[in-house]
Amino acid sequence: MKAKTTSFLYALVVGVLVVGCVEEKTTDEATTTLVFEVNARTKLPRMGGLEECVESGTPVDGSVWFDSTDAIIIGRLASLEAATDLLQSSGSEGEGGLKQSCVGSIDPAVDAVFEVVHAFKGSVGQTVRVRLGQGLLDAYGIIAFLDNGQLELLFSPFVVGQLYGLPLHYSTEYELWSPLLDPLFGLEMNGSSIFFMESGRCHPQPPLIASVQAIGAAQGHNTSVEEVERRRRSLYSVITAAGPKEEDLLFGWCFE
Repeated sequence: MKAKTTSFLYALVVGVLVVGCVEEKTTDEATTTLVFEVNARTKLPRMGGLEECVESGTPVDGSVWFDSTDAIIIGRLASLEAATDLLQSSGSEGEGGLKQSCVGSIDPAVDAVFEVVHAFKGSVGQTVRVRLGQGLLDAYGIIAFLDNGQLELLFSPFVVGQLYGLPLHYSTEYELWSPLLDPLFGLEMNGSSIFFMESGRCHPQPPLIASVQAIGAAQGHNTSVEEVERRRRSLYSVITAAGPKEEDLLFGWCFE
C-alpha cells in the first residue's frame, strides 16, 4: 500500500524579511527544506584572538556542537538595550562580587532582543532576550557605554531588522540566555547557506556546517558525554589560558 504524502507551504513576513518553509512528509520519513529570504547578508562581529595565545583551535564536530547547546535559533534583531540589573564590581577594597546598584560609572551589558523566526532546537518563546556581557562584548570588539542613561555602542555590526543565527546557552543560576563564547552564524543572500563568525585563536571554534539544512541533520547522532561537556566548558574559557568567568560573559561593570 502506498504511503500517503502531504505537503504544505507557509510564509512568515517580518518587515522586509521573509522566511519560507516547505515540508513534505510520508509515513516513513519527514524532510524539511528551509529557505530564508533576506535583504542583506548578515553582518557579524569578529571574535578577536588573544595575544598570549599561540594555539589555533580546530572546528568542532557538528553533532557535538548541536548537543552542547540548549537552543539554536534564527531570529530577527528587534532591539539592543542596556542591561544593568546586576553588575560586577571590584569594590573599594577590591573584593569583587555582584551588586544591584552603582554610585560610580557603569559599563553595561547588552540585551539583544530577537523575534524568533525559526528554532532548530529548544523552546525560547516567540521572542528571546539574549545577554551579551562586557566580557563577550570585549571579545566582539564592541564598546558599550551609557550617555545620559542611554545605551551607546561603538564598532557594533549588529543591525536592527537583520536575521542572525544564535547557538544559545541557558544559565539556570541567573535565568539568562546567552551565546557565551559560541560563534554566531549568519545567512548568505541565497537564503540557505550559512557562515559562522570568525573566531580568534584560543576561542571555541565553529562547526563545519554550511547550510541551514545541515543544522537539523546534525542532531540524532551518537556523541560522547565527555566531548559535549568539554565543549560546554570551553564556552567559559579559552584553550590555553584562563578565560572569563560566567559573570563576565553575562554582566556589565560598576567602577566606584
